[in-house]
Amino acid sequence: MYFAQQAADNNVTVYTIGIGAGVNIELLTAIATGTDPNPKSDDDGFYFESRGGEFYHAVQPDDLDAILRTFYQTYTFVLWVNEREQRKHM
Repeated sequence: MYFAQQAADNNVTVYTIGIGAGVNIELLTAIATGTDPNPKSDDDGFYFESRGGEFYHAVQPDDLDAILRTFYQTYTFVLWVNEREQRKHM
């Protein structure tokens, strides 16, 4: 969790992918989002301020194609829009 927090503190967005049935979904979700998916009643479940990361679960290796395709399409568009906006201000 320390390194996930350090990444967030340095404006790095972390995405995690767990492959298979034996992955620790709670830990990978916490690393990506900065929150505990199962907070205790006396805890707000907040570890650190996330930069918008997400956890993806690939039940089987074949699921990686769809996850990576979605990720690529979503974030390539965001990068393209941001680059276009930066050029307007030059």
